[in-house]
Amino acid sequence: MPRNYFMVGLILLTFFVISFLTNIIGPLVPEIIEDFDLSLTLVALLPFAFFIAYGVMSIPAGILIERYAEKKVMILAFGIAFFGALLFSIIPSYLVAVLSLFCEVVGMIAVFPTHSSTRSKPANKSSTPLFSRISSASSMMSKSLSSS
Repeated sequence: MPRNYFMVGLILLTFFVISFLTNIIGPLVPEIIEDFDLSLTLVALLPFAFFIAYGVMSIPAGILIERYAEKKVMILAFGIAFFGALLFSIIPSYLVAVLSLFCEVVGMIAVFPTHSSTRSKPANKSSTPLFSRISSASSMMSKSLSSS
């Protein structure tokens, strides 16, 4: 089967976004503490919301992927993540930040199994190191962007 370079690029972009969102939280904590005047306990709820969203949405995301087409689930997932980011940009407050982060992770968790199952279709196993490199690069990028 010939490679579909558009799909490979889309999967690489998805890897980049998921890794970037996962790794940007920690470096942003000092800014969040300063901007919203929060205690460390309240700030700890942000990563907690992140992992709670993973736990709560993993099974429902899998059910959605089995029931509906992968493309529909990916579009819905990106829409939910976009809504979360947009909500925080419109209403920058701590509670909205927690809700926004939860929405973004709900979108990520629905996209992750979808793009993992689709990854083997347009690309072969030789592309897996490329996916890992993109993920590592976005992780480094998120940490360096937040420190500048």
